[in-house]
Amino acid sequence: MDGTLDQAPSPLHTIVADIDLEGANVEAGAELFARNCAQCHGSSGEGGHGGGPTLTKHLEAVYLVSIVTNGGADMPAFGTPKTGDPLAANEIRDIVVYLLENITQNN
Repeated sequence: MDGTLDQAPSPLHTIVADIDLEGANVEAGAELFARNCAQCHGSSGEGGHGGGPTLTKHLEAVYLVSIVTNGGADMPAFGTPKTGDPLAANEIRDIVVYLLENITQNN
């Protein structure tokens, strides 16, 4: 033993890395966003509703996957069983691609 510890892989990194954005169903993402996100972030991602921040600024895919999966601040985690009915990886992918293509300034 050399007195150093190997850093354990982050479970967040694993979750984010496991979600492939290819093959997303943007229409399904729009429906999922309306059902799960719009009540706090607004139907156009403008924010302010229920305390949700704006989603219209430039946001990276990895950040969006992470925040939808794990939650943050007052936002619940949608990708973990502790919230009751989590979103599947393909549903998170669909929401993220919908945001990237229609809401954020990435497009």
